[in-house]
Amino acid sequence: GTTAFYRDGEEVFNLDCGLRLKGFSAVMDEMKKNFGFYFRGKYGDGNLENCDLFGTGITEHSSLLIRAGQDHHEALIRNEVLQELCLEATDAVPAQHNVFCVVYMNGRYMGIYSLKENMNEHFFADEYGVSPESVTTLRLRSDVEACEELQDVIHFCTRNDMSDPALYAQFCEMFDIDNFIDFILLEGFSGNTDLLENVRYFKSPEIDARWRFAFFDLDCSFYNYFCGMRVVFEGYSKQNYDVSNMTYRLILNEEFRDKLLLRYAELLRGPLSPENVMNEIDLLCLEIEPEVNRDRGHCGIERNYWDYMVEKLRTFATEDYVQATLDTLRQDLKISAEEMKKRKLDPELKRKLRLRILGETIADTVLPLPVQLAYHA
Repeated sequence: GTTAFYRDGEEVFNLDCGLRLKGFSAVMDEMKKNFGFYFRGKYGDGNLENCDLFGTGITEHSSLLIRAGQDHHEALIRNEVLQELCLEATDAVPAQHNVFCVVYMNGRYMGIYSLKENMNEHFFADEYGVSPESVTTLRLRSDVEACEELQDVIHFCTRNDMSDPALYAQFCEMFDIDNFIDFILLEGFSGNTDLLENVRYFKSPEIDARWRFAFFDLDCSFYNYFCGMRVVFEGYSKQNYDVSNMTYRLILNEEFRDKLLLRYAELLRGPLSPENVMNEIDLLCLEIEPEVNRDRGHCGIERNYWDYMVEKLRTFATEDYVQATLDTLRQDLKISAEEMKKRKLDPELKRKLRLRILGETIADTVLPLPVQLAYHA
């Protein structure tokens, strides 16, 4: 088929491509499915070129995704909020960029989707400036279990005393520790209970041959205060104990604990502060709100349910939620309130926030969503 992409009424590209259902939405009873677009010679002209869709400086794409996710019937922006926070917080953990768009297929309105990079070997190659052939990616739980090299790394961590500086240093040669720390803090902060199927590992000898995590698929995040940090430190996810077991061994090491706590304090004062999380929610709501009524009507969902789910999402942009994550962290690391305060993770610190009502924020800015993607078979 052919895909055309428009921004502000102007055609950005029009190219032959292949189309494929992506992810678990292909087999789930979901009205909105996720799709992959593949630009290859056998479909037409080859890669999409000279097109910086995401403002990253990357202008060539062999494939793209349009994603609705499991949140498409609720807030619509849950995954994108968390990925935007990750992109702002760190260069150590890769995450997909996002452009919301209205999708049409064979002239039929499909609703609001998020256009994204396809998180494959080409994605990581572009991120790190290496060749795609050098990149190993593990996408599924079965891939992780079948990879003897990664299993050896996991077992080295979980079966050795990581409080020993020499053993810890050896693990750091196998796994990028800055990536590990930022990943578990972001996953913990998000409370992502879908950590079983959605841990993506990757490596390339052209970087340094260490394993790393990618931040991917956050549809099951920001649902419950109880899950904040517990998904990592207590294995409260869908039976994926690799991350939790490695973390439990690593927190026995003083250097790791110091880096972890200092890093979380830094994140809470900046990208993960309640003010910044609220701002990201506001910005994404502002982007899609003009199209929400039509999208909700298409899906047979009341508009006020979207308003309700967005307000629930906003409850995670508060000091109360930060307090909940700090309480869990303090409990699981078995550290005192005095030590938390010393590391500038004072759970008593409060900042008054004004919970903004969506209608007040965007009442004067109702404009049509300016980005459209059309596919014709």
